[in-house]
Amino acid sequence: MAAALQRDAALTIARLIFQSQTGCYARERRSAIHALGDGYDCSQNPEILVAFVYALNDTDERVRAKAADEIGDQIREHPDCAVPEIVAALKQALSDCDKRVRREARLALSDCGIDVVRVKDGSCARPAETCVPRKPSVSKAEPLVDPESSPSALVKETHLGLDSPALDFLQEDESQSEPLEVTDDEPLVNSAQRRGLSGLIEYIKERRERPSTAKPDGTNSAQRGLSGLPWYLD
Repeated sequence: MAAALQRDAALTIARLIFQSQTGCYARERRSAIHALGDGYDCSQNPEILVAFVYALNDTDERVRAKAADEIGDQIREHPDCAVPEIVAALKQALSDCDKRVRREARLALSDCGIDVVRVKDGSCARPAETCVPRKPSVSKAEPLVDPESSPSALVKETHLGLDSPALDFLQEDESQSEPLEVTDDEPLVNSAQRRGLSGLIEYIKERRERPSTAKPDGTNSAQRGLSGLPWYLD
């Protein structure tokens, strides 16, 4: 007889759990949660707690509030049901968008022996303004190497992947390189200074700083008729 009653109770609980999770309407799911909380206790049938936690994530706020209310009623009658998983689910419900759900979750946590602090003034009300720095810390960036002042530093910056013996070989190769030819059009730089990568950089800078060469006949292309042909096409 007792076995038959237990079997019938298990079937009823399974049917109510199924209805609380798959009911088409919110009132059906809420009614199933209410029947589970009032007709059974979590000490004998702990599976109803799983249905309550599942209902805390329902899309309807009435079902979520009813689930939190039933959890509080069960824990009030059976304190042993306040397991860490139930407490964690109630804490998560404190961030619910519905005011009633938050209230029921707070009351259920109070039955678990956890007091939720509610303040509107002081440093605890807005901890982000006092605990988190307002201005982000600025990382100290390494200073940029000026190629004009230190050509050798530019060589090391360009060859970061090389080890120190390779850098020594590169600098030695620059010191032993042959000087570039100097023409009459380039009187500003000494040939002895144009060696290696540093000499190439100086040579490019001088070519950019030199004024543009004037036209052979000294005339302006804009003054050579309506066609405006360049001087070298005349």
